[in-house]
Amino acid sequence: MTYEQHEHYDTSVLSFKEKEDLLRRAFDKKFKWWVDKLECRVSFARKKIDMSFEEVMTHFSDKAHMVVIHRKERFPDGAYLEVGFSTMGSPIEYFLWIYVPMSLKDEFIKNLKKM
Repeated sequence: MTYEQHEHYDTSVLSFKEKEDLLRRAFDKKFKWWVDKLECRVSFARKKIDMSFEEVMTHFSDKAHMVVIHRKERFPDGAYLEVGFSTMGSPIEYFLWIYVPMSLKDEFIKNLKKM
């Protein structure tokens, strides 16, 4: 069985403000979201944590790695758009995961090109 590859979109063309706006719009339209924390001094595994959206957004910066990915239908949630970021910082790294329905894909990728 072969799987279609997920489609990754280039967010480097967006300004910091545009990235922040995209994350906030995705959060408003989400069907699922969570935050993970990676603290390598404690463990090499990410851990799901209870953190508000506004709190995790205080960790979003120009150094963060932002993603917009069309996840194909091989997951239990079916196909969806994944929007999020990792802080790329130390000693603690935070990961925001937001799942947006595929019906809204065009709205979120209109200014982005596939990688």
